[in-house]
Amino acid sequence: MAVLNFPSSPSLNDYYVANGKRWQWNGTAWQRIPDPGAQGFQGTTGAQGSTGAQGSAGSQGSAGAQGSTGAQGATGSTGAQGSAGSQGSTGAQGTSGSQGSTGAQGSTGSQGSAGAQGTSGSQGSAGAQGSTGPQGSAGATGAQGSTGAQGTSGSQGSTGAQGSTGSQGSAGTTGAQGATGSTGAQGSTGAQGAVGSLTVNNQATNYTLVSTDNNKIIVFTSGTITVPSNVFNAGDAITIANNSASSRTIAQGASVTMYLVGSSTTGNRTLLQRGIATVVCIASNTFIISGGGLS
Repeated sequence: MAVLNFPSSPSLNDYYVANGKRWQWNGTAWQRIPDPGAQGFQGTTGAQGSTGAQGSAGSQGSAGAQGSTGAQGATGSTGAQGSAGSQGSTGAQGTSGSQGSTGAQGSTGSQGSAGAQGTSGSQGSAGAQGSTGPQGSAGATGAQGSTGAQGTSGSQGSTGAQGSTGSQGSAGTTGAQGATGSTGAQGSTGAQGAVGSLTVNNQATNYTLVSTDNNKIIVFTSGTITVPSNVFNAGDAITIANNSASSRTIAQGASVTMYLVGSSTTGNRTLLQRGIATVVCIASNTFIISGGGLS
């Protein structure tokens, strides 16, 4: 007996033909369609021949196995949404009730008096500043005495008396830096004055020299030291030390001429780290600056 291979996912009223037989899917099962009877012979022209007897219906074949349910068809698109009905008109707004009057504001209480301020403690008096020791200048060397005239030689006469040695020059007066006098016949050198210690003025920011800095040492670690005008007199001297690891500036103030020692160069100077310099006033607002680590 032939094997029937019905389609697995038929649609309603689909046909299946096998071995000259036909089946139709009725939505539940494959149903056998009977074979048609034999067709009668056609009569001659004029009289119509009788229709042949209808053949007997073939026996209905057994129902085939039910196929699996077909996939569900896609859902149809949603119909367009009807337009919204027109909105009814808004009823008239009722009138607002009258606003009540504002209550009277209470009076502000009086402000309490401020307590008395305590008195400031008295400021302690500043300690007295130590006096600066005077710097002794080197005494001038006395002038060289004149050499006495040499006696004439006789014809083997006695040797003329040797001229007396000139008197020893007096010691020069002590100056800010006394000049060295010419050497006498054996004039003694004037005693050198003792050098007093310098008072230290420490500064850690920009600082402008003042008159009381004369004969002091300004030790600074930051900022710039400025040499001002109309403050120092000829003979005044100030020592400046850079006690930092960076170069610092010694500035020439307005209306001041500050010469670099041994040159005609003027203007601001740079003092290298741990450098030291001396600024000497030689005339009104005129200075010479010298030292180690100075450029």
